[in-house]
Amino acid sequence: MNSSSSLSSSSNISAPQGTPPTSPSSPAPATSTPRRQATQDIPAPIRRAQHFERFTAWPVFVSSIVFFAASLALLAGSIHDDDLRRTTLIVAVVTYGVVLLEFLIRLFLARQAAREFFKRYWFEPIGLLLPLLRPFVIVVYLWRIPAFRRSGTTLRARLLITTLLFMFMFVYFISSAVWLVERGTPGANIVNLDDAIWWGFATLSTVGYGDFVPITALGRVLAVCLMMGGIAIVGTTTALVVSVLAEQLTLRKDALVDAPGDAAGAAGAAVRTDEAGAAEEGDAAEEAGAGQGGAGQPPTTEAPPPN
Repeated sequence: MNSSSSLSSSSNISAPQGTPPTSPSSPAPATSTPRRQATQDIPAPIRRAQHFERFTAWPVFVSSIVFFAASLALLAGSIHDDDLRRTTLIVAVVTYGVVLLEFLIRLFLARQAAREFFKRYWFEPIGLLLPLLRPFVIVVYLWRIPAFRRSGTTLRARLLITTLLFMFMFVYFISSAVWLVERGTPGANIVNLDDAIWWGFATLSTVGYGDFVPITALGRVLAVCLMMGGIAIVGTTTALVVSVLAEQLTLRKDALVDAPGDAAGAAGAAVRTDEAGAAEEGDAAEEAGAGQGGAGQPPTTEAPPPN
C-alpha cells in the first residue's frame, strides 16, 4: 500500500501543472499532415463533388475531345454527305450532353456551397456557354485525371501533354476568330475554317507561306497575338522536351555507371568466398593428415634408466 501510494504521488508530482492526467487507455493525439489539413479545409459538398469527379474524369475528357472533333468538322463544312453530317451532329449533341450532365451533377452535389463551387470551377460554365472556348476545357479535364497524379514522371507527362494540347487549342481559337472576322470581308482569302487553321499553324511554326493573310485590322491584331503566343508556346515545349530527355539520359548514364561497380563487387565477393572456402579445406586437410600420422606410428615405450 505504501509503495503504490508513493508511486502515484510521484507520478502526480512529475506531471506539469495545467496538464490533465493521462491514462494508458487514453488515445494519443492525432497528428494531421498538411495535405490532410488542406483536404479538411475544403467544404464537405465540394469534397463530394470532387469524389464524384474521380469517376467521371476519363469519360468527360474523352467526350470533350470527341465533341471538339465533331464540332470542328461541322464548322469547317468538310462533310458533304448528308448521312455522315447528321451522324456527326448527333455525336456532337450526345457528347455535349454528357459533359453538361456531369457538370450539373457536380453542381447538385455541391449545392450547399455553390459560391465556393463556382469559385473553383468558374471556367467550365463559360466554356459550356461559349463553344469557341470549349476546347480549352479539355486542358482543364486533363489535370483531373487521377492517373497523372501518381509520381513525378506522370506529372511531367501531364505537363507535356497539357502544353501540346494548349498549343492546338490556342491555334484553333485564334484561327476560328480570324475566320469569323475575315469571312464576310470583300477581298479576303481566309473564308473557310480549313484555310484558317492552315494559316494558324503556318504562322505558329514561323513558316509563313503567305498564301493566306488577314486583311482586316482585327484579324491582323489576332495574327500578332498568335505570333507572340507561338513564340512562348514553342519555346516552352522545346524546353520541356529537352528537360525530359536530359533526365532520361542522366538516369541511364547512372545505371550504366553503377552496373560495372556492382558486377566487380559481386565478383570480388565471390573470389573472397572461394579463398575462404579453400583455406577452410586446407585446414581441414592438415588436421586430417595430422590425425592419420599419429595413428600410424607405433606406440613408444620409455627406455629404463641405466643401472
